[in-house]
Amino acid sequence: MRRAPIHPLIGAVLLALANSSGATTPMTININLPGYGFMTDSADGVLNASANARDNAHLASNTAKILQNIPEGSVSAAGGVSGLPVLNGLSDNQLLLQVNGFSTPNACANHMNPPLSYLPPAAIGQITIYPTVVPVSVGGNAVGGAVIVKSPQPIFAKTGSHFVSGGSVGEFYQSNGHIYGTHLNAAAATRHFSINYSGSYVHGGNYTAAKAFKPVTYGIPGDVVASSLYEAVYQNLNAAYRWKQQVLELGVQYQSIPYQGFPSARMDMTGNHSTRLNLHYQGRFQWGELELQAYNQVV
Repeated sequence: MRRAPIHPLIGAVLLALANSSGATTPMTININLPGYGFMTDSADGVLNASANARDNAHLASNTAKILQNIPEGSVSAAGGVSGLPVLNGLSDNQLLLQVNGFSTPNACANHMNPPLSYLPPAAIGQITIYPTVVPVSVGGNAVGGAVIVKSPQPIFAKTGSHFVSGGSVGEFYQSNGHIYGTHLNAAAATRHFSINYSGSYVHGGNYTAAKAFKPVTYGIPGDVVASSLYEAVYQNLNAAYRWKQQVLELGVQYQSIPYQGFPSARMDMTGNHSTRLNLHYQGRFQWGELELQAYNQVV
């Protein structure tokens, strides 16, 4: 008996329908400083970040590491602050990576400064993850899923209050490699104007393996993973103005990486600097909502 062939397009539609029940269900991670307290939710309440991810979030020296203990997620280590997120085994250009509404390409041919490396954990307000199918409203052009990272929303004084302020300070230390970092967040706002500053610093030396795996070379012990040291400085300043149901926000982000080693590559990163300007407008009207964005980045 001869089998009737299935048209490729029909097969693709059937496969999409079979996976549609949970494929587009995003997982949202809200990061509340201080302490990077995690609060997760999803459309059906099924997906939740693991306790391990919540407890270790404050130890993350780069944004991608926050994803390493969530369902379907892992990280390709690369450099100390330039980890590449992995979803279901797919990573890098197979994923849609957005930071504050924009998908910036890798500035280096070896992908040593991926999009998520420009924003430190201390400057993140929310991470939304689409593990598989990415809806068109987000971008859609990704076979492996999407990671959407946003800075905290600007705060404003409530009705009846003229001024509010707040801030947080945190630090961490890891013995292997003597990795340490610190962050500072400060915000002040009236009913119409808001300003927020966040700064981060992280430094790490060459980490060591459990035992020697190579001969002593140029005075470097056999258990030391050479070229795994790094240092990075982040500065973020955001100002916003609100009137009626409209908000205009301007953000300035600066990153400086004096050096970052890549043990698996034949080159390292030195003297890398990035400056980004981000202008965002959002308004609510009787006929609907209007959102506009523009940005400029120099690396």
